[in-house]
Amino acid sequence: MFRMSIVTAVAVFLLAPPASALAAYGPLDGKDAARVSSALESRCQPYRATGRDTATSPAGPYVGLDNVTIGKTTYSNVPAVTSIIAPLTPEGDSGVLTTRTRHTIALPTGTITTEDNVHLIPTQTSGVYKLVSHLVIRSGATGEIQLQGTLNLGTLSAEGTFVGTICGRN
Repeated sequence: MFRMSIVTAVAVFLLAPPASALAAYGPLDGKDAARVSSALESRCQPYRATGRDTATSPAGPYVGLDNVTIGKTTYSNVPAVTSIIAPLTPEGDSGVLTTRTRHTIALPTGTITTEDNVHLIPTQTSGVYKLVSHLVIRSGATGEIQLQGTLNLGTLSAEGTFVGTICGRN
């Protein structure tokens, strides 16, 4: 019997290409596995970035620069804008807030746009939240990215680390 640990299952989920990337290859049979695997490896790459954004109002937008690595290529000072597209909503009495955002990341090779589900978890410092977000790339490529960072509503600044997979870009 095949057993998979939680860590392995999460790693497979986060690194697997989205279904939309597989759809481009049409119906598959066992003979196509090597061809698809090779094609996906050339189309999907790891995405990693760090960034810091600031805003002039709590409603945003938050604007800043990211340092992005896609595969083995690194881009410095990539312009990024985070727009808030839904109001902050409390999750029960926990103090956790949820919202939706959109990231626009202007890479030198073209712009990608994401739609994101955001959770803001209160810290011991008033107005400072742990930021946890799931980003789904909606244009310019496909893929999914996880963001973990900090949002300070007192200074209107956010910073974080992005990790995921991006497909359909060179």
